[in-house]
Amino acid sequence: MVACGTKGVKAVSETVEILDSRDFWFCFLDIAVMTDETISVYDMAIYAALCSFASTRGRTCYPSVKALMKRAGCSYRTVHRSLRTLEDKGYIQHQYRGEKGQTSIYILKGGVSQGHGGVPHRHTRCATQTHRTIAIEL
Repeated sequence: MVACGTKGVKAVSETVEILDSRDFWFCFLDIAVMTDETISVYDMAIYAALCSFASTRGRTCYPSVKALMKRAGCSYRTVHRSLRTLEDKGYIQHQYRGEKGQTSIYILKGGVSQGHGGVPHRHTRCATQTHRTIAIEL
């Protein structure tokens, strides 16, 4: 905000906090994974489905293959093929939970993309996990 006076211009600075209180769910997708041209759209759909199941406090989820099939709109075989591709690429880590019939645990590891100046960097979530409040400096 700028206040104009008769003898000049006076700059005024203030901080405005905006709280986003819309009632909807969202998930975080790793840009490096979603822009990887070496994986298929099915792999991206399965990755997005895994992200939608991930906990808000971490990068783990444990959906069944049937749940992934439904969320991504893919067949049983496509889900397994994509999970294997994502694990081979290092985007996810798959852990078995012991007994037969239990769902597996998937850890979303994300990807490495080229940062500023071509230097690789790993994309991570915000450490504070405060994605619903934004402070704007005017």
